[in-house]
Amino acid sequence: MDNDRGFHIYINEGAGTVRRMGKAALEALISASGLDVECLYFLEPHDMLEKIRECDEGVPVLIGGGDGTIRSCAAYLARKNISFGVLPLGTMNLLARDLNIPDQIDSALGAYARGVEMLEIDAGMVNDEMFLCCSGLGTMPEASEYREQYRGDSQPILIPRLTAYVLRQMDRMNRKKLTLFLDGKKQKIKTSALVISSNQYGPQGRWTEENFLRTSLQDGILGVYSAAPYTFWDKLRLLFRLRLGDWKRDRALQEWDCTHLKIESHDESVLLSLDGETQEFDMPLEFSILPKHIKILIPKGCRL
Repeated sequence: MDNDRGFHIYINEGAGTVRRMGKAALEALISASGLDVECLYFLEPHDMLEKIRECDEGVPVLIGGGDGTIRSCAAYLARKNISFGVLPLGTMNLLARDLNIPDQIDSALGAYARGVEMLEIDAGMVNDEMFLCCSGLGTMPEASEYREQYRGDSQPILIPRLTAYVLRQMDRMNRKKLTLFLDGKKQKIKTSALVISSNQYGPQGRWTEENFLRTSLQDGILGVYSAAPYTFWDKLRLLFRLRLGDWKRDRALQEWDCTHLKIESHDESVLLSLDGETQEFDMPLEFSILPKHIKILIPKGCRL
């Protein structure tokens, strides 16, 4: 992709990597990368969309932050038909990993400086909200809320508390009764955690940190995963596999795929996570897939 204009870079100044490094150090990395930069903004999350609205079509854009930041910006940029790249500055950086963008920020900047190409990827929708990686209900958003509540605690204190909380939330008494309609086919389940991904997670079989990679971002399908462990040891085993890999083969997990998913329950509303950020939704939930809806700029040679 050829463009005679420099990048407009929008960075969430509250992202984990920015807080850890500091703005001055990150600015120095950007300057040293050789990347052609026309504008650089460090912004509070609530100011990012306001600033991005000033973007003109045809300007190369880079969004720096976690998956939630990327999601919120992508919805607007897609409507304006503006392509954008991703600088991994969050905790998980799942989309960047799916796109084979280096997870170290200096390497990612250097890769973009050497040239870019455009890739069209699918997006998931739930009711009127878009997501790029996955949406979850049950244990996933509840754990996110708990972690946010105790964000100020040190890691040695927070991690054991969070693990104990997750184990409690996965108890059989806390399961949610849901009715799924997978492309119209009815499926009743009781689940501790339900995850819906834009395209499916890849086949596994090795112990690896890269255990949430999607094999394609252009298949036009939803992956649906339900976890319902029965015993304490089931819960421990599943958490271990989620951490280290091979989780898709766990006996506590069920998997489906579809292009449209409707979820009904007796609840009037439900807490969902969308690419790591939580939000309350009215029931029922209607999930769909938007094929090749997002135009992503990736470093040359980083295709899936």
